[in-house]
Amino acid sequence: GHPDGRGSDAYNDDLSVRRAETVRNLLVEEMGTDYVYVVEGRGSREPIAREGGPDDEQARARNRRVEFSYTIRMPGGGEEETDDGLGVAGQSVGWPAPFTDDPGDVVASVERDGVRLDVHPLRRDGAYVVGTVTLTNTTGEPLDPDLDAAVVAGGPEQFSKGTLGGFQLVEPQSGLVRYVAQMNFGDGVYSGFAEEVHQLQPGRTYELVAVFPAPGSEVEQLTLRAGVFGEIPEVPVE
Repeated sequence: GHPDGRGSDAYNDDLSVRRAETVRNLLVEEMGTDYVYVVEGRGSREPIAREGGPDDEQARARNRRVEFSYTIRMPGGGEEETDDGLGVAGQSVGWPAPFTDDPGDVVASVERDGVRLDVHPLRRDGAYVVGTVTLTNTTGEPLDPDLDAAVVAGGPEQFSKGTLGGFQLVEPQSGLVRYVAQMNFGDGVYSGFAEEVHQLQPGRTYELVAVFPAPGSEVEQLTLRAGVFGEIPEVPVE
C-alpha cells in the first residue's frame, strides 16, 4: 500500500497498511481463503508521481495506490483450469504472445512538425498489451521530436521525458485510463516500460514500443493518447 506525501511518516505508514488490507479483503472476498495473502505498507517512500507542482492534485491521486503481485505454484508443474479464484484475475490475463518481428498493418497515421506517427495494432501478451508505433522523419534535416509534451498531469514525469512513457490507452466505454507500465527496480526506483526516442534522421523510420497493463478480454479496441500527436481512436487489440 502507498499513500500520498501528506501527513507524518507514522500516519502514512499506518495508512498504507490499512489501504493494502482493504484490497486484500476484496481479493479474499473474490478468490476465497485457499491462498496466502501478505500485506505490506510502504508509507510515502515510493511515489510514482512528483507532488508539489501545478498538477499536485493528480500527482497525489496517482501516488495513493496499492501494488500487488502473485505467485502460482502448480502441483507437478501442470496447468489448472478454474471458474473462480485466479479465474477472476484471468479476466485481464492471456497467454504470452508468440514472437514476431512484424508489427502488423498500420491502422492510423498522424503527422506533426515533420514527423509521421504510424500506429500498429495493440498486441496482448500475458497481463500486458504491447503498443507498437513507428516514427518517420519526413523532412531533409535531423529532428528531435517533442515528446516531452506527452507528459500528463499526475503522470510519472521523471520517467516519461524523451520516451513513449507519456502515452496512454483509454477504454472507450468506461473511460478508464491505462498508463505505461512501471518497472520497480527497488529502493524507490521506477522506470516506465517504454522505449526512448532519439534524434530522427531524414527519411528514416524508427520502430518503438510501449507496454501497458492489459484491459479485460472483452475489450477489442482502445483509444491511444499519443501526446502531441493527439488521440487516435479504435486501435484494435489482438
